[in-house]
Amino acid sequence: MKETSASVGRGIWLVALGRAEGIGCFRGTPSAFFTSLAPMLAFSVMAAALLAARGNRHAALVQLLTAPASVLAAPVASHFVAVRLEREPNWARYATAANWSQWVYLVLILAVLSLGKAGLVMAPFVVIYAIWVQLFLARAALALGWGRAVLVVLAVMAANGVFVLGPAYLVSLFARPGG
Repeated sequence: MKETSASVGRGIWLVALGRAEGIGCFRGTPSAFFTSLAPMLAFSVMAAALLAARGNRHAALVQLLTAPASVLAAPVASHFVAVRLEREPNWARYATAANWSQWVYLVLILAVLSLGKAGLVMAPFVVIYAIWVQLFLARAALALGWGRAVLVVLAVMAANGVFVLGPAYLVSLFARPGG
C-alpha cells in the first residue's frame, strides 16, 4: 500500500481507537519513517523561532540543540529493543506509526489545556492514554506479548527522560545565577 496523507490520517485515527488494521496504513520503509520525523522536527524549529522572536535566545538555542535528540530518542530506544527481541523487520512500520500517533496526544493535550482548571484533572488520563497507545503499538506492530511490549514502552520512556528531561534539567542548572 502506498502511504498517502489519507492513509496516514486513517492510520492515526485507527491506531488512536486501538484498531490493529491502522498499523497497515503506514509503510515500513526508511522514506516513510523519515517523513514521519519531519513534522516533529519542523514543530521544534518553529518553537525555537517563537522563543527567539520573544527575545529568549538562550531557550531558542537550547530548543534547536535538543530537538533532534528528543525526536530521535524514542525511535533509537525502540530499535535497540526491537533488535534484541528479534523484531527488527517490523520496527520501521512500528516507529512510523508511533511517530505519527504522537499528534493525537498533542491534540488531546491542547483540548485538555483549553478546559482550564477542569483540564488539569483530565491531564493524567491523557498520559495514561498515551502509554496505552504505545503499548498497543508495541503489541500490534512489533507482534509482542504484554511483557515485551512493556519493555519497549519502558525503554522509550527512559530514553525520553534522558534525552528530553535531562537536557532541560541541565540547562536549568546552568541558567541559574551562580550555576
